[in-house]
Amino acid sequence: MPPSNSFSQSQFAEGLFQPEALPTGIVDPAGAPAPKRYSVYKNNVIVSYIEALGAAYPACKTLVGEDFFNALAREFVTQNPPNSQLMILFGEGFDAFLNSFEPAQQVPFLPDIAKIERAWRIAYHSADIAPMTGEAIAAVPPEALGDATITLLPSVATISSQFPIYNLWFAATSGGSIDQVDPSVSESALVVRPAFDVFVHPIPHLFAELIEKIANGATLNEVAQAGAENDVQFDFAQFFGLLIQTGAIAEIHQNN
Repeated sequence: MPPSNSFSQSQFAEGLFQPEALPTGIVDPAGAPAPKRYSVYKNNVIVSYIEALGAAYPACKTLVGEDFFNALAREFVTQNPPNSQLMILFGEGFDAFLNSFEPAQQVPFLPDIAKIERAWRIAYHSADIAPMTGEAIAAVPPEALGDATITLLPSVATISSQFPIYNLWFAATSGGSIDQVDPSVSESALVVRPAFDVFVHPIPHLFAELIEKIANGATLNEVAQAGAENDVQFDFAQFFGLLIQTGAIAEIHQNN
């Protein structure tokens, strides 16, 4: 059995996210326990992760202010220590944390803004796949489209909310005023990276639902039927045109 004052790297790392922890072996030059030294190091680590979370969720930070965001971030980091060396993964689950953390309840739209920002980050690092061109799509025989399925770009994600999440996100990221955003409007957003840049598009709620159906393997006939059942004024051509214009289609599979 190792001596009681032996140093453990795993204890040292785990203790960084535990408020009262002082791992064995943290001592000053005289060999006495050194809680203050460890606290300084711990605080520096926590602050660096708070800054990283702010970089990952800049709209959230703008919408609530730096002080409030940093307080949320400190609690999140303490409760959810990073478990990967890949910084792209850091911050996963922030929206769920915001849903459950009581102080965040006063900003009820914040979890959905976090979902947009998480989707943006994942899209930015997604695989580089060129979308189908309009010419390639036009070359698909019209009679084959009904039974066709679509593979979307890996960057594609949809977020739907009872809040005006697109306009709030846009205001926060473009320097606009959220005072001009109507809080009674509900919105959906499409996130996609057709080339080098990530785009966020406002879309109808129904379109978001239908994009999810496509992602789950529905044929275009099934999508068109679902759209008509939900809205008698549903325009399939408008919906399909949105997929083309935003560059969301990676491939069309003819199944007949």
